[in-house]
Amino acid sequence: MLLSGAEGSVGTVKLLDFGIAKIRAEQPVGESSVTGFETTELDEKKVLQLSESGSRPVMPMGSALLTSVGSVMGTPAYMAPEQVQNSSSVDKRADIYAIGIMLYEALAGRRPFEAESSAELMGAHMYMKADPPSKMVQKHQVPDRQLDWAKLDPVVMRALAKKPEERYQDCAALQADLEAAWGQSFAVARGAAVGVGSSVTIAALPASVIKPKPKAKGPLVAGLVAGLALLAGGSAVLLRGGSQSVAQAQQAEASAQVTRAATGSPVDRRTLQEIIRAVGGRTHLAVVAKALTDEDPSVSRAALQAVMVLAQAGDAALSEPLGQLAGQAVGAMSVEVAAAQLRIGESEAQGVLTSTLHSPIPTPEVRLLAAVLLAEAGQLQAGALKQALQAALRAQLSQNSLRRDALVRLAKLGDADALRQLTEATQQPATGATKDAHLEALQVLTLAKQPGAPDKLLKMAQSVVPAERVELGAVLAEVQDERVIALLLPLLTDASPKVRQRALSVLGRMASLGRFPGHSETLIPLLKDTDAQVALTAAVSLLSARAAESGAAQAPGS
Repeated sequence: MLLSGAEGSVGTVKLLDFGIAKIRAEQPVGESSVTGFETTELDEKKVLQLSESGSRPVMPMGSALLTSVGSVMGTPAYMAPEQVQNSSSVDKRADIYAIGIMLYEALAGRRPFEAESSAELMGAHMYMKADPPSKMVQKHQVPDRQLDWAKLDPVVMRALAKKPEERYQDCAALQADLEAAWGQSFAVARGAAVGVGSSVTIAALPASVIKPKPKAKGPLVAGLVAGLALLAGGSAVLLRGGSQSVAQAQQAEASAQVTRAATGSPVDRRTLQEIIRAVGGRTHLAVVAKALTDEDPSVSRAALQAVMVLAQAGDAALSEPLGQLAGQAVGAMSVEVAAAQLRIGESEAQGVLTSTLHSPIPTPEVRLLAAVLLAEAGQLQAGALKQALQAALRAQLSQNSLRRDALVRLAKLGDADALRQLTEATQQPATGATKDAHLEALQVLTLAKQPGAPDKLLKMAQSVVPAERVELGAVLAEVQDERVIALLLPLLTDASPKVRQRALSVLGRMASLGRFPGHSETLIPLLKDTDAQVALTAAVSLLSARAAESGAAQAPGS
């Protein structure tokens, strides 16, 4: 900050850091909301002036600003890419980047990146390449000041390098190159021992700098170089972005990935719905609702499957798209639509399921689906469900998942025959011809919350190949068994992208349920996974987890 000086000098340079500014929420009555000390007449005048000059009302005395130590006040216009990603690991080269932004602004009249939100701005710092300041000057027709752009552009662009190791490594090196490019020495500012909160008066500089005339170089850069001298003397103050700003950038990156998938090809759109179904998390309900009426049938079918996981009573946003889908759906899909409508509270859909169950026209498999959904809604007894299951098995039921769902529902209803057969299956060897039946019985008993079943399933999961481990881990996640986290974390580095993606979706489910402490350290690095589906799963999971933390994921119709 430059203050007016006496005649013959530029003035005083003050180095300030707004990143740690705050007004404490715990102020006692009578304490100033401006100074933090006892209220004074000056404070009251300041508050009055603010009230009269702005369109928004001023906070009452004692109210706290939503800014704390380590967070950014205003837009993070000067944050280095590594500062956005992980503010705990930045060093003085983040200051070099901030100085590069200020140099750019002083030379070109505007900053290299502009955006409507902090999240977009931080994304630009991380991923967008800045135009050289000379190009910005030409684009916006800034008056020529006879600057040597061939020398100045490389200095500024090196200061703005995305990677810290490609920037100037200290302020002294930057100052030396800038002086050479500027064609003037600023050695008068060197040698002063300056501490935080100190100020230094800069000696007189050439008149062409102090009083710019047409085509003069301008005082802003001169003052900035003087400030550089102070920083080179060892008084740099890192303008660190706080955890809130970092979280905004991560959330913006995750949101961008989800948006790209939601507006991409049919394969992209279908994949997104499948991932949302696997991860859960009601923060994506609007995306699913829109996909229900997608022009591609495979996308709308995948969205319907996601609805069966996410829907709750009172989800009015799903009513209209489900109604449109009901007019087009046939067979098993019409049954699923009716089940989804029943879940959001549209009781008339129960009639569709009941008619399907008792009609001779649908296949035994479709009738079993209707029976399972009615039993889940508490509208069907175990005997009727068992009859539907037996009929489907006689017709060679092809869907293992549907058979499992029927067995889970029978076990939850306490059907003695089903429980006996399942228990007997778990007593058979988990190898050879009886392995599949053993594993299915363990999964069913775990989902039915039978005592001891999760322990046996976990032990089995620890001894099988990665693909089977993920499948068994998904069952543990459904019953919110947190031991699945340690079980599947090692698979996030598996060589197979499919295994990584499936393991991540299970861990994402735990995170969306608020059962995965420290999920950020796991999910954030995977936003940049080389496999697109893994990265998208990480994005969906991160957004779901953060919504769960804020409680937004629990709101009906959200």
